[in-house]
Amino acid sequence: MTADNQMRTLGRTMEVGGYLALMLCLIHSGIHLAERVSAGPVGGPGAPGMLNAVLLGFVDALPLLLLISGLAAMAALGAAYGRGEMFTADNAKRIRRFGEALAWAAAAVIMIQPTLLDWIGGGSRGFEINIDAAGLALAAGGIFTTAMAYAMQRAHALQSEHDAFV
Repeated sequence: MTADNQMRTLGRTMEVGGYLALMLCLIHSGIHLAERVSAGPVGGPGAPGMLNAVLLGFVDALPLLLLISGLAAMAALGAAYGRGEMFTADNAKRIRRFGEALAWAAAAVIMIQPTLLDWIGGGSRGFEINIDAAGLALAAGGIFTTAMAYAMQRAHALQSEHDAFV
């Protein structure tokens, strides 16, 4: 199998994996929301309590919701690779969007979600930080992927300059 065929196969695998991960993210987010809503009103009876339950469901699902745009970018990147498009400006943007989604999901896991849940629960009004392996892995992956996207953008710009010169 040639390198081009291997890349096209990898691209198709990335595309399918990206869409599969996107669907699982949406399903899991829906489960978080359904669990909160099915538990009943939060903080009071009636519509305000149910609205609180819905909002808490979204807070529970926040890291997953922040990954959605990145997973869509990953699927689009895989589709482009499957078509044989490698070093393009659009692909660099897709990689950057994936990295940024990972970084935002890390921020949600480490600080945004714990802080919001603490505020909603009537705890302190400060900031809560929950550093764990998953959050650190998301942060490292997001930083690395975003840095690689900027390097790819620069490489694409240099290639364009080179092609224009030649």
